[in-house]
Amino acid sequence: MAQMRHRQRCATGRREGTPCNTPTPVSRDHAGKCPLREELAMFASQEGRDLMQGLEETGRILATEFNHLDEAMTAASPEPEEWSVKQNIAHISEIEPGLVDEAVVIAAQPGALIGHPPGALWGEAQHTANGRPLAELVREFEVVNRDTLARVAVLTDEDLTRTGTHRGSGMVTVYGALMVALGHRRGHIFQNRSNLISLRAQQEGRVPPEAYTMTGNGGPALLLLDATVSKWDPVIAALGSRYRIIHYKFAALPPTIEQLRRDLDLRTLWIAGTAAGAIDACKYAFAHPEHVAGLVLVNLPILPFSRDGRPDDFGRITAPTLTLVGENHPQAVPAQERGRQFPSGRVVVMAGAGRDVPREQPAAVAEAIRRFVPLSVGA
Repeated sequence: MAQMRHRQRCATGRREGTPCNTPTPVSRDHAGKCPLREELAMFASQEGRDLMQGLEETGRILATEFNHLDEAMTAASPEPEEWSVKQNIAHISEIEPGLVDEAVVIAAQPGALIGHPPGALWGEAQHTANGRPLAELVREFEVVNRDTLARVAVLTDEDLTRTGTHRGSGMVTVYGALMVALGHRRGHIFQNRSNLISLRAQQEGRVPPEAYTMTGNGGPALLLLDATVSKWDPVIAALGSRYRIIHYKFAALPPTIEQLRRDLDLRTLWIAGTAAGAIDACKYAFAHPEHVAGLVLVNLPILPFSRDGRPDDFGRITAPTLTLVGENHPQAVPAQERGRQFPSGRVVVMAGAGRDVPREQPAAVAEAIRRFVPLSVGA
C-alpha cells in the first residue's frame, strides 16, 4: 500500500478524470470530518489499545492494520470536504480490492470475532436489528446494489448517506471486520481471549485470576464489566475501600459471570456495565435474577440484548436498575427511554458527559453509585 492510486473528485463526491499517482494533500479540517479516518485514529490511539487490551496480540495487530489503512486513505484522499459513510467504504474498496466482500463474509459468520452468534465485533446484542439476526439481514442485502455497508451494519438510509462521524455501534463491526479481513490476507490468525477465558472457566471449573482484579476490603460486591481497564479508575478511587469492586476485563458471557460469583463465594452481585458491558449485565440478570442485587447501566445500547429482540425483555428484569446516560451521547434520548422500561428502574442524565461517562464525570458516577448501592447491603 506504499503507493496509492486515486482519482480527483468534484465537490459532489463523484469521480472525474483519470487516475494519477500523486497523493492529494489532506487538510486538518478534512481529516477531522472524515468518519472512517476519525474512527481509525481512535483505534490506533492509547484509548483504542486499551479498548482491545483483552485481545492481546490480536489487539496489537488490529491497531497496526488500522494505522496501515489510515495511511492508505490519507495517500489517496479525495477532494470533497465531507464524506458520507458509503463513500468511505467505497474508497476502501479502491485501496484494497475485494476487502469489503471478505469483511462481509467474516462479519456474517457465527462467532466470527467474539463468539456470540450471529457473530460480529461486539457480539449478538450489538448487531441485531428489528429483532432479527445479522446473518439474515446480510442475506437480504446481498441483492441491494452489493452495498457492503448496508449488508454488514444494517444502518438506515440516513446513516448511510450522512456526513460527519457516525457513532452507531454497527460502524465498529464494519471497521473490525475490515481489519480482520486485512489481517487474514497477511497471514494473521485472530484468537479472542474472551473465548479462551470462557473455555478455561468451563474446563477448570474456575475463572482464571488474570481475567479480573479486585479492590476494597468489604461491603457490597460491585462487578464492573468494561474492557477498558483504566476508564473506571477515577470512580474506583472515589468509592474508596468501602466497596468490594471486581473488575472483569473481557466480554462476559452469563455462564462465566456465574462461575466468577461462585469462585468468590458471593450470594449476590451488584453489576455495573458500560455499553456492551451493560448488555452483558442485562443478560446475566435475565438468566440469574436471584443473584443480582441491582444493575448500573452506563450508556445502555438501544439495540436488543436477547437473540430474538423481544421488546418486553427489559420489563422482565426485576432487579433495581440505575441507568446513567451521557448528556452528549448521540443516543442519549433513546437510551433514557430504554432505561425507563425496567420495572424498578431510575434514569440519571450525566451533565457534560458523552460516550465515556466514568472517565468524564467520575465524581458524579461515584456519587450515583453510593446513592444506589447502600453500604449496609452486603453480598
